[in-house]
Amino acid sequence: MITSVVVVLVLPLFLTDGRHWPAVAGHTLPYRAWLRLVDVNYSPMAFPWTVGGAWTVYVVWACAACAVAVTSVHLRDQ
Repeated sequence: MITSVVVVLVLPLFLTDGRHWPAVAGHTLPYRAWLRLVDVNYSPMAFPWTVGGAWTVYVVWACAACAVAVTSVHLRDQ
């Protein structure tokens, strides 16, 4: 539970768009994807990304959550 809170809520605060790798890592988090989708006055930054990329982040996070749930239930049932 603590790891989930840190990854979803705290980690985006430390990943800035000033350098390439922190920007790419920040773009893979749901909070940044949400910001990209709801920003009406989007101004390109040093390392921009697309709306399609933001939707892809949501799809991958949902698929990963489903895979973790199925795997954990499968392992507990053995």
